[in-house]
Amino acid sequence: MLDALTKDLGLPEKNIILSGAHSHASVSAGHDHIPAVMNYREKFVAGLIEAGKLAFADRKPAEFYIGSAITERMSFVRRYIMDDGSLCGDNAYGTGTKAVAHESQADPELQILKITREGGKAIMLFNFQGHPHLEGKTKMLSAQLPGWTRMEAERRWDVHAMYWNGGAGNLNSHSRIKPETRTKDPEEWARIMMDYAENAFPH
Repeated sequence: MLDALTKDLGLPEKNIILSGAHSHASVSAGHDHIPAVMNYREKFVAGLIEAGKLAFADRKPAEFYIGSAITERMSFVRRYIMDDGSLCGDNAYGTGTKAVAHESQADPELQILKITREGGKAIMLFNFQGHPHLEGKTKMLSAQLPGWTRMEAERRWDVHAMYWNGGAGNLNSHSRIKPETRTKDPEEWARIMMDYAENAFPH
């Protein structure tokens, strides 16, 4: 992908930023016992190259704004220290041992990049370290939080929005946002997250 973009667009490789995402929004590219969907990786890379070329062709003068906010109870580490001293992942219960503490604390920072461009909608990028769905197991595509967060941002500020979360393998998004309640409503999670964004800097 880098070779294609640098050769076709004449961009130096140092000017291209790649970021992983754990979005639960794709078919299988091959994992454990789940077979890979044929040609998915090739199609994914080809799509990224095409998106890069379209973005390069649409470049305009822009201004960048950076903001951040410290959230509360929006995610947690799902690796646990057990009472026998061992470490266990999210399958800790039912192992015959008891979880006594989280292995570490989740990063509570929401990072925001806003880009305003001449003659076009502003773009807002949100980075937060948490799984893309609330607690609970599902076999469905479960890109709840990236989708609802994007829609909430676009509804509030009439921007193009994107939410991404890096790898985020052992970080669960919290369903106990308020100590006295438990929710599995991704819309509520997204609204609360965008409340944090709204307070981070003027829009």
